[in-house]
Amino acid sequence: MIVKHSMRAFLFWSLLIFRLIPCFSQSGEESLRDWNRLRDSSPYSGYRVLGAMTEAYPGVVTDRFYLKGDWSCLVRGERFYWAGGRLLPEEALDSQEEYAPYPFYPYSKEYEPDLMLFLGEREDALVKLINEREEYPLYRHPGFYDALYRLHDERTAWEMMKSVYFLGYKITVHRDIMEDLARVEETIQNRLAEDEELKAYLESLTQVAGYSWREIAGTESRSNHSYGIAVDFLPRNYEGKNVYWRWSRDYYDQWYNLEWEERYRPPASFIQAFEEAGFVWGGKWLLFDSIHFEYRPEIGILNGK
Repeated sequence: MIVKHSMRAFLFWSLLIFRLIPCFSQSGEESLRDWNRLRDSSPYSGYRVLGAMTEAYPGVVTDRFYLKGDWSCLVRGERFYWAGGRLLPEEALDSQEEYAPYPFYPYSKEYEPDLMLFLGEREDALVKLINEREEYPLYRHPGFYDALYRLHDERTAWEMMKSVYFLGYKITVHRDIMEDLARVEETIQNRLAEDEELKAYLESLTQVAGYSWREIAGTESRSNHSYGIAVDFLPRNYEGKNVYWRWSRDYYDQWYNLEWEERYRPPASFIQAFEEAGFVWGGKWLLFDSIHFEYRPEIGILNGK
C-alpha cells in the first residue's frame, strides 16, 4: 500500500460518509478544559467509538485508556489504538498511513432517512474520490476484528462458524451471533400474523447467505461475510428496483441520487427486527447494498440506539 491510497481513502470516508474525527493528544498535566477537548464531543471520535465498543462487546473489548498519545482498548487482552479510526496494534502504528480507517458513521433508524444528494461540485468530488478508491483499493488492518472474533485466516474462521436454521433456511454464521439471530427470528415470527407485507416478503425469498471467505468488492479489505457476521437475503426477483450500488452504476450515472422509490427494500418491520438486535442494514449506506445486514451493535450505540 502507498500513502496516496491511504490519504485519499481517509478523505473520502471522513468528508463524505463516515465523518471520522481523530482524537487530540494531551499529557496528564493538562487542564480539565483540555481533558474535555481530548474526549472530543464528536460521536465518532476515538474516545466515543472505543467506548461504544466496550458497551457493545462487554468483557471482550475492555480497558479504554489514553496511552502513548492516543485512545486505546484491549480486545481479549491485546491492545489496539484508535490511530485515526484504523484500530491498529502497537506494531503497526509506525506504518499506519498504509491502512484505511474502519467505518463508524451516522445511522438513522427511520425506514426512509433523508438521502444525501450530490450535485455540482459535491457530485464531482464524489465521483472523483470513488474512482480513486477503485484505483487504490481500501486496505484495513484486520487485527482488531481478528481478535474480536478469534480468527486470522480461512481455516480458523471456519472453526468459529456454526450452521443454524434461520427463517427456514440453513445458514452458516459466527457462533457469537447465533443468539442475536435467534432474537431477530423471534421478533419476525411474532409480527407475521398481523403483517401481510412481511409475510409476502418472506415468501419471496429463495436464498439466505451468511459466511463466505472473501474481500469486499473493489477493495483489499476482508468482508464481514468472512467473519460470519453478515447475512444476505436474496428474493425471487428485485421488481425492477436498484439493489446494489455497483450494479446501479452500470445503468445510472447518478446512482447515488436514486430516490427511495427506485431502490429495493425489505419491509420496515423486517429491517427493524434486525436493528433491534444490533444489526445495520446496507440499504441505508451511500454505497448501498439492499440485501445485506451485518452485526455492528456499536453503530447503534454511537447513534443513540
